[in-house]
Amino acid sequence: MSYTTIKLADDLWAIEEGFVRAFLLHGGKGSLLIDACMSGGDELRETVLSITGGVRPTMTVTHTDGDHIGGFNENDTVFIHPTEFYHLGDHRFNVLSLWETDSFQAGNRNLRVRLIPGHTPGSIALIDYEAKMIFIGDSVSDSHVFMFGNGRNIDAYIESLTMLKTEFGGYGFYACHGTTVLPPSALDKQLECALKVRTGEITGEEAPHMKGCKLYSYNGAALLY
Repeated sequence: MSYTTIKLADDLWAIEEGFVRAFLLHGGKGSLLIDACMSGGDELRETVLSITGGVRPTMTVTHTDGDHIGGFNENDTVFIHPTEFYHLGDHRFNVLSLWETDSFQAGNRNLRVRLIPGHTPGSIALIDYEAKMIFIGDSVSDSHVFMFGNGRNIDAYIESLTMLKTEFGGYGFYACHGTTVLPPSALDKQLECALKVRTGEITGEEAPHMKGCKLYSYNGAALLY
């Protein structure tokens, strides 16, 4: 599988593999890879090192779904929230615990960790308070957000989105699926859709190419639940 790199800022790149993307920050404060797409092998490594000038970045994930950890190998050490450990399975990389009090310095930014359970128990956001931007993983998207299967929880998801709206309502969201950079209104739409799913105000439809769930859509947001 080939990767496409898109420079979003002087210190920020999106690395895309099909329908999923990772983010790389590189600059004066160091290098940080956020997520690792789907495929293993050397191609992701070569793509990252071509940007960093051969410097291996610090590595972390927004959550441990397979399309976010597939590019790591046995030489990588990855920071992950401990509530995600259940989901790692027979992984081939080293793991260090990441906590909500932690922060990363990379590129020209300081990123603070915030736990946002729901999509998975240990989903995190990485927040640049100065630039008012959030690396959000899968929790905010204009694509389908998976909310079915082991570990997903609609009530926790709604609580996390409510917290984000209260504390970070004016921020931009850097998403791993769909449109790369989403405006604050995307969070409002996602929360509204989730609330209507929980109260039964909208009816699910048969999900294309998916079993065990239905597709719930409202006002530009969609959940597979």
